[in-house]
Amino acid sequence: MIKNKLFIKFIGLSTIYICLVSLFLSYTGDKNSWFSDWFSDGLFVFQTVIIYLLGCSVINEQYGCSAYHRYNSKKSFVCNHIADYFILSFIITAILFVSITVFVVIYQYTITFDLLVVFLNSFIKNFLGLCLIGIVSINFLYSNFNRLKMSSLIVTYLILVFEVKVINSNGSSLFILFSWFFFSNDIVSHVVILSYIILFLFMILKRIKKVDLIK
Repeated sequence: MIKNKLFIKFIGLSTIYICLVSLFLSYTGDKNSWFSDWFSDGLFVFQTVIIYLLGCSVINEQYGCSAYHRYNSKKSFVCNHIADYFILSFIITAILFVSITVFVVIYQYTITFDLLVVFLNSFIKNFLGLCLIGIVSINFLYSNFNRLKMSSLIVTYLILVFEVKVINSNGSSLFILFSWFFFSNDIVSHVVILSYIILFLFMILKRIKKVDLIK
């Protein structure tokens, strides 16, 4: 996947886009609002996640019938697909935080211990959040329902938007799946999201023997 030219082009374009968004936020808001905007639910749902899902669609193109025959088993095929999603999660998160760091230097923020803690917690949460979205979509992709297979990324995104922007739009504290990303306690958020990732990972690995992976 990493050697794929289309994927490399996607990463390059994503880097440029994220930097431009960061530049836009830095000019449209004041010093403090720009910094907080990067950690808002709106930016995560309507910018970061969309970029990530576009990258997932690029990866999916590499896992067709011809790719399946290069692996020894269904398990290795699916595990490699999941690993590519997780690698993409890290890459997108890293690009985002490198961009933030650059503008923190430009704005001459005082680098305090509290700021480093915020950065670390936000980095972990963004990475785990994208991994959760990826593993949920993988479960849809490798299901026995053709409609879910064909639109796994779209369905995952619609569930995310419905939960975050509809169910929790009026200040509701109903945390179901993706809304744990926005839970106020970072440690609890990390633990719950990681638990969901492990659960969905276990579900897909347990079920793949009964699923036709060749699309």
